Amino acid sequence: EKKEKEKPDFIIIGCYKCGTTSLTRWLNLNSKICLTEETNFFNNYVSYVRGLEWYQENYYSHCINSQLIGEKSSLYFSNLQSIKRIFTNLSNNVKIIVLLRNPIDRLYLHWLSHNFKYRDSLNFQQFIENDDKAIQMSQYSNLLDSWKSYFKDSQLLILSSEQLFLNSSAQLNRIEKFLNIEPFERDSNQFSILHGITCDDEYNYSQQIIEALKQNKKIKPPTKDLTEELELYLQNKFKDSNLFIKEQLGDEFNW
Repeated sequence: EKKEKEKPDFIIIGCYKCGTTSLTRWLNLNSKICLTEETNFFNNYVSYVRGLEWYQENYYSHCINSQLIGEKSSLYFSNLQSIKRIFTNLSNNVKIIVLLRNPIDRLYLHWLSHNFKYRDSLNFQQFIENDDKAIQMSQYSNLLDSWKSYFKDSQLLILSSEQLFLNSSAQLNRIEKFLNIEPFERDSNQFSILHGITCDDEYNYSQQIIEALKQNKKIKPPTKDLTEELELYLQNKFKDSNLFIKEQLGDEFNW
């Protein structure tokens, strides 16, 4: 039996280039979950003014009554207007899931994706110099504070992207517990595929991150892209935010 005019039980809000597409595909293997991707309803004015009923009918009409319904829109986390709209329109009990990864890695993957999508030829430093918003998307502390000002801690689950890829089953079980549904056992082979990758360079760097994690190592973007001077600049740029995140969330976020 299909759900009628149902609001989402949970939303994966980002962050962009932190593994939210892979997370969505893995969660959708659980038949108790009905999860849509990139509706961008709450951060797109043209869609938003069509109203909540339009949103429900267009994105959740295929869900059934026995399922938890949710959406993943990876740009919500960095869009302050989305916070107010989600808070205003959805149940007080809606649950929010956030993935955060090393901010320099996120920024580097953002750049690779940008150049591929827009056929651009900016080098990494030029991209950073021309896109303040991309920098701000990696300064997680201010953004997280904004979400916490609207939603209770019990409504928020903040996960490390690195841990999601290193310990996928455990992290998915953690999410399912947060959503109050029984853990679903997935085949280990289903975790070998990376989703949401736009180009070979992005895929290769993502794979390098995962292999380094397995060996308890850290890697960084190639020196041809990330010079020592640029690395120092970004480390200083993210230092206060990273420290705040580690103090708030623990050693899993030790960047």
